[in-house]
Amino acid sequence: MERQVLLSEPEEAAALYRGLSRQPALSAACLGPEVTTQYGGQYRTVHTEWTQRDLERMENIRFCRQYLVFHDGDSVVFAGPAGNSVETRGELLSRESPSGTMKAVLRKAGGTGPGEEKQFLEVWEKNRKLKSFNLSALEKHGPVYEDGEASGWSALYYVDLIGGKCELLSDDSLAVSSPRLSPDQCRIVYLQYPSLIPHHQCSQLCLYDWYTKVTSVVVDVVPRQLGENFSGIYCSLLPLGCWSADSQRVVFDSAQRSRQDLFAVDTQVGTVTSLTAGGSGGSWKLLTIDQDLMVAQFSTPSLPPTLKVGFLPSAGKEQSVLWVSLEEAEPIPDIHWGIRVLQPPPEQENVQYAGLDFEAILLQPGSPPDKTQVPMVVMPHGGPHSSFVTAWMLFPAMLCKMGFAVLLVNYRGSTGFGQDSILSLPGNVGHQDVKDVQFAVEQVLQEEHFDASHVALMGGSHGGFISCHLIGQYPETYRACVARNPVINIASMLGSTDIPDWCVVEAGFPFSSDCLPDLSVWAEMLDKSPIRYIPQVKTPLLLMLGQEDRRVPFKQGMEYYRALKTRNVPVRLLLYPKSTHALSEVEVESDSFMNAVLWLRTHLGS
Repeated sequence: MERQVLLSEPEEAAALYRGLSRQPALSAACLGPEVTTQYGGQYRTVHTEWTQRDLERMENIRFCRQYLVFHDGDSVVFAGPAGNSVETRGELLSRESPSGTMKAVLRKAGGTGPGEEKQFLEVWEKNRKLKSFNLSALEKHGPVYEDGEASGWSALYYVDLIGGKCELLSDDSLAVSSPRLSPDQCRIVYLQYPSLIPHHQCSQLCLYDWYTKVTSVVVDVVPRQLGENFSGIYCSLLPLGCWSADSQRVVFDSAQRSRQDLFAVDTQVGTVTSLTAGGSGGSWKLLTIDQDLMVAQFSTPSLPPTLKVGFLPSAGKEQSVLWVSLEEAEPIPDIHWGIRVLQPPPEQENVQYAGLDFEAILLQPGSPPDKTQVPMVVMPHGGPHSSFVTAWMLFPAMLCKMGFAVLLVNYRGSTGFGQDSILSLPGNVGHQDVKDVQFAVEQVLQEEHFDASHVALMGGSHGGFISCHLIGQYPETYRACVARNPVINIASMLGSTDIPDWCVVEAGFPFSSDCLPDLSVWAEMLDKSPIRYIPQVKTPLLLMLGQEDRRVPFKQGMEYYRALKTRNVPVRLLLYPKSTHALSEVEVESDSFMNAVLWLRTHLGS
């Protein structure tokens, strides 16, 4: 077999991490105003914002780059970069005005010590800064957070700034997000969730008509996907620009099983059409659309993000988009990937939601001489109501380049497979999700003939919950495990997490904020937790915990660590004092990955 980095030199693994971690990620894009040249040609600027890990500074840096798109009204004639990338130091958020003539910037400045950093709101006009407000000095509120719109439940209101009237436009008993006004200013679309539980589910696309005051459901919740048909809307936010120029269609991206595609929905009749189905199997993300010019990102597990532009075709011809690349990414060689469809065996069917299938994405090294010597890392996702899609992911790509096969499992309960799949899991966590992952592992090992004696687990949050269940329920299968901020004891987590409703709902009970669960509920929470299987665990475990994690407090991992220690199970604890749930700071991410590599190398051996 080819020499494997992982099983020989950690220094090479570090060099590989340095190389692949430099791949930038797109964070935003916006289109400048239409410009007509003296010769009659038309062009628009595309302003893009990216983030990239800087391992020398140990921080995520932001930079921007401009592109020019020349077009003839319905197709791109020429597109390319206009100048080089420029780092936007200290910039947290930026947004252009609708006219494109002004720009608002949220910037951080000052020292790194406690209380030294300040936030400024700047207003720019053309080539000068018009205003700058020291938000820290105003003492009106705390720091402004730049991590997107609020994820809590909300309603849609109209506020008349002149008359002072506030009017409720949506049903205040349901959760809504991301209202978007049509170009003709006659309609508002927004996402609505028919149920407040569980977290993350299939949503409705609703339309509010400003003049008739009528609200309608344009796209309803999809209980179950039939064949290749649309499986519902699974996106937390609509893009800021999502309307077609004629104010008739809305464009968005959504997970569809293990892919993410672009869709156009006709708001008058509710038909949904894919713009990207039948392609190479990768995943798409819409950054913006304006005057029917779309800016999108495309990537695959072996191709970092590529920036593309294309015009939205007329209704009925949506699948004929001609995409033009603004920025090509280099494919990463020797990573082969595909999607596996899995049908649970009859004894593992969910009686209430029978007939559901699920999927897994498999990455494997290119053409090894002997597959029977390829080790495998299994990754269940967190949530549990989220999913892996066929997009660029750093850790799976890294592991695959090191000689591992990597199995990313979208067990029943994942988003993208219909609302029935999501609803099948609450009340069955620790059972249905765990058995799905184990079934996927056994099937892939049987079909691909990888080394069944060298299988490891790596998961965070609910993925860590599943991983810790697996090493307790199937201790003979796994030689090593890496868990990041795992849920270990649902019962003890209830009193310390910032999402107590998650604990109750996923255990299978209705949540009420004004009363404590009774003894039977506590017992069920404990029964569904990995800590129940402590006596069977013998797999070496590496725990990575963020001390500031409010979602899954680090005491969860400590509880597991102490229990394993008393039973002499090989276990190591990495506690990151300033980290929260994601462990996403560059220094923490790089340290945790290299420690994971060393842990796998130590316990999988050569």
